[in-house]
Amino acid sequence: MVKTASGYSVRDKDGAPVVYGNADYLAKYGVPPETFVPYIIEEDTLLAVPTRSVSGGVTRITFSLHPEKAAKSYAQSVKAMVGSTAEFLGMKSITVTARIENGVLTGMTVDEQYAMKMLITITCTSKFEQTFQNIGSGVVKDW
Repeated sequence: MVKTASGYSVRDKDGAPVVYGNADYLAKYGVPPETFVPYIIEEDTLLAVPTRSVSGGVTRITFSLHPEKAAKSYAQSVKAMVGSTAEFLGMKSITVTARIENGVLTGMTVDEQYAMKMLITITCTSKFEQTFQNIGSGVVKDW
């Protein structure tokens, strides 16, 4: 997805660019286009206390989210991405790891599992990594 002057550009299944305005993107995918992850991350959706590790000056904070509470709008996103022939049966697990360097959020990794029904019921596993650059001076306080 690329932000453009007129909205957000994504590619359709044939690789052709499609531009959506904010409202159209939200209506199609169920989440705002500028979100880091398509989940609700708040105290209510955490399954346990986040863990923290530090190695080589990089802090990693890892937490698991409640599959149903955190992914309320996610079904719409998955359906928009895979097509109308698939049925989203629900999330099985969601784990998020935030990477912080020198007090700045530099990346997030999400590992997830969810069930889909096409002709048969399948469990899908996905991992997506985001790297943030030129974040500015927004410093995350150490905890």
